[in-house]
Amino acid sequence: MNNTEKTAGTPQGAGKSYTVEELLTLMGPEFQRQKDVMRQCIAGLTEYAAQLAVQGQEDQLPRLRMVCIEMAEFWGLAEEDTPEGVRNMAEQYGSAFDHAVSTARGAGCAPGLGEQAVQNTLTGLELYARELRANDKGLEDWAVE
Repeated sequence: MNNTEKTAGTPQGAGKSYTVEELLTLMGPEFQRQKDVMRQCIAGLTEYAAQLAVQGQEDQLPRLRMVCIEMAEFWGLAEEDTPEGVRNMAEQYGSAFDHAVSTARGAGCAPGLGEQAVQNTLTGLELYARELRANDKGLEDWAVE
């Protein structure tokens, strides 16, 4: 099947067909917006992790670090869509997380999350949970977590 054979109807069922390229063009800006939301969410979770480290709540940090990396992988935040690009992305987000936690521990304090950062984080978590549920591949339990 070539790209010109792939079609989808409009929500009203009017029968309008799109090529894959047309769909990607239409969906591209929204997908990019969602990726930006997820980057902001991961940054907020990383700042939250720094706060947890200062408060001595170390037990939550390994899972929170994994969540940040899994979110980045799920949303394709790698610069290159290759196995090496994904590995580099995981290292990048993991290192940023580790650095924020380490810096907060060393300083004995962490910057507070501003109202906008909290909202960005919650928006990203909601979007991620919604996408996990929509993915319908046994990810419901993970979405609840």
